Amino acid sequence: MTEAGLYPHLAHLAGGQVYPYVVPLLDGRPSVALPWVVFSLISSVSADVMGGQAESSASVQIDVYAGTVTQARQIRQDAREAIMLLAPGS
Repeated sequence: MTEAGLYPHLAHLAGGQVYPYVVPLLDGRPSVALPWVVFSLISSVSADVMGGQAESSASVQIDVYAGTVTQARQIRQDAREAIMLLAPGS
């Protein structure tokens, strides 16, 4: 899993304001209006066997910034649903 592979699953969230690692800044402050989503690829692990790659897993952190708790919760739920498509057996 890479940031480029994860982004398309999240890109529709928060009106398209989805960024890897950090929100765009201007003079040290966010340069976009709420809401926005920041995602980070925390770790990625692959296991190999004699026949090739056997499995891989990734840990992802998704932070939601919104004007209300209710809005943040909805975006969080939408993010969970979006990445569940990446889960094994999906």
